[in-house]
Amino acid sequence: MSFRTCIHLKVNGHQCQSPALRNSTHCHFHHQHRRHKLKRRDINITALDSNRARLDALHKVMNAVISHRIDPEIGRTLLYGIATSFHQ
Repeated sequence: MSFRTCIHLKVNGHQCQSPALRNSTHCHFHHQHRRHKLKRRDINITALDSNRARLDALHKVMNAVISHRIDPEIGRTLLYGIATSFHQ
């Protein structure tokens, strides 16, 4: 018997391999996770032209990740960008 498997790639590069939902390319867990990630949840970050603005941006991103308003992967990328702007 043949069935489709979830196409989600794990952090280690391996495919999920769980059975995919009917009419979907993802398993139950990754289908819900994907829907959660697609919700639009904005945070407003102003220009990073001063140390105060950078610290404010760090605070906003960390609070958004902790309160689950943005995905941790997106938060990590934003924090990296903010941290590198301190060195300019």
